[in-house]
Amino acid sequence: MKKITIILMLLALNTSFAESSMRKCMLLPITDSNQGKLAFSVFELLEEYLKGSDWCYYRSNSEIINILGNYKKNISTHLKNKEVIKLIAEKSGAGSMIRIEIINQLKGADLIVEVVGSNGTDIYFKEKTELETAEPEFIAQTVENWLKVYEKNIPYDGRLIGVLGNQFTIDVGRGYGIRVGDTIKIVRPIRKKRHPLLKEVVDWETKTLARGKIYNITNTQAQGKIEEYNSRSKMKLEDWAIVGGGKTLAQKISVTDEDAEKYKFGKLGNIGLFFDLGTGSESLAESDGTENQAGGILVGVQTKLEMWITRKYWGSIEVGKKFGNYSKKKGNIASDTNVIDTLTYKMKAGYKYLPLGFFYGPQIDGYVGYASYNYGLDTDSASGLTDTTFSGILVGMRADVPVYNQYRLFVKIDVLPYASYSEEIKLHGGEQSSLGYDFELGGTYSMSPTLSLYGSINVSSNKAKFESGASHGIRSITFKENNLRFGTQFTF
Repeated sequence: MKKITIILMLLALNTSFAESSMRKCMLLPITDSNQGKLAFSVFELLEEYLKGSDWCYYRSNSEIINILGNYKKNISTHLKNKEVIKLIAEKSGAGSMIRIEIINQLKGADLIVEVVGSNGTDIYFKEKTELETAEPEFIAQTVENWLKVYEKNIPYDGRLIGVLGNQFTIDVGRGYGIRVGDTIKIVRPIRKKRHPLLKEVVDWETKTLARGKIYNITNTQAQGKIEEYNSRSKMKLEDWAIVGGGKTLAQKISVTDEDAEKYKFGKLGNIGLFFDLGTGSESLAESDGTENQAGGILVGVQTKLEMWITRKYWGSIEVGKKFGNYSKKKGNIASDTNVIDTLTYKMKAGYKYLPLGFFYGPQIDGYVGYASYNYGLDTDSASGLTDTTFSGILVGMRADVPVYNQYRLFVKIDVLPYASYSEEIKLHGGEQSSLGYDFELGGTYSMSPTLSLYGSINVSSNKAKFESGASHGIRSITFKENNLRFGTQFTF
């Protein structure tokens, strides 16, 4: 028993776990009292049924099945261990673990069917009967009939997998039969009600949060918009969605395209306020190979406004300001210190690629725009220092992926491939070429549907090379910054 538990724990290592949807089902190995000969045939028939059913998103994990198969003599005991069931559910992502036991008799068989929750403890459904025949088809059909009864007792149609202001995404789509215009009731489970003697889950106490309508559907997801709030509690991930406010799909009515137009994605977005702490430097490479450098600590603030025209097209404005003092680091710089303030401005328009939907999986952005980096230094002609600006067309990419529950990681790179270089006082002549980049790696934590914490490491550089014969013998000038960025984002 210890061996199988240890193996399953190793398989589940580094896998995040939360109680899964009851509509994600897994058929556990079926046991019988005849060395599995009858069980194998019944398993094949039931697996085929579950894969084609409209209520079960079938979860299969052959690796775990094979491991359990090594313990055929005691498999029935292992499958009744709640820790084993819990670990299998964690690995497979299933919320309904279907456990079947067949006890062969001289004539017919005894059939026991249970549906166990992902915590290994909750019994959602249990039936036992004596069959007059042991034909695999008859046994499988009996189980199918019971599972159809269980499906009707699942207390929700879907669960929330994304919340964005007054809009939401649920984990059921066309394959489930949902349609644009369907009414949705959002409820939150408060506690389970168990039978006092049988200890089975017989009911759930819930709290109604809001009501809305579906305006967009994909094969596996649907997006809706709230029309009426019934509670001060905000929606959150894993809240339940009930189609038709509790009515069955057959009772709902279809809507026209004009009705569906009302529920299209509106103009939403987010606004963020961030603080920067880091270092900056200015380096001047001379034609003789020497380098002059000044640098120091920078502190600053940045704000960003992003608007989504649709879920895929967006625009944004970013403005950042930093302050500090640059002191002489090396080379022939006349002044020991120089006050600096930097101003960054970016305007972007982009397209968001969503391979698994807005809330599931990665979000990959490609964008273009305009950027300006101004380095406000006091002019020191003898050292070649002055107020300097890099600006031009910006191109970039950003990838954002979920890692665990409300946590997401992102990486971003902005590039000015053909930047324009300008000086307040002309010191270095015309530039031969200019190039800039801004790299950021960080993450966000969603504290609520509308508020997220933000943290990142930011590295930026802008460099200009000069034509031969430039004043002061300078070949190139480079501004670099390394920052820790932290703050909050508010979604509206």
